[in-house]
Amino acid sequence: MLLHAGNNNLNDTFPNWLGNLDQLQLLNLRSNRFHGEIYISDGTISFARLRVVDLSHNNFSGNLPMKFFENLHVIRERYESKVKPEYMIFPSPDGVVWYAQDLSFTTKGLETEFQFLLTIWMAIAFSRNNFFGEIPKTLGELHSLIMLNLSHH
Repeated sequence: MLLHAGNNNLNDTFPNWLGNLDQLQLLNLRSNRFHGEIYISDGTISFARLRVVDLSHNNFSGNLPMKFFENLHVIRERYESKVKPEYMIFPSPDGVVWYAQDLSFTTKGLETEFQFLLTIWMAIAFSRNNFFGEIPKTLGELHSLIMLNLSHH
């Protein structure tokens, strides 16, 4: 399952109920007006299958959410290079297959658009928010992470 709600001028706090979507693999809330702290309480929210999360270009604040990163179980696992990469697909009940496509990420100041995303692509983009404090040690445990952007805080 993917949720692509970027560039919609949404104005709210982080929607914690998204953690109840146990099949969610891609979350894009980029370039909205989300604000406040990202608060994740113990045991109530899980992003166990989340592979790609882009919360960049919002107005989130506070410390980086350690509990959020602890719940990224797919990214925490070590990627087996013997596994054949596949495109991220999301079949719907009516038989239509959707691909994770046309997403862009900024790394080292260069915005790159991807036509399709592979299942091995694990990315976190929290840039251009107002986070402060230490970078959680939990980020070092995200063994399959390919791209991390925490710039411009």
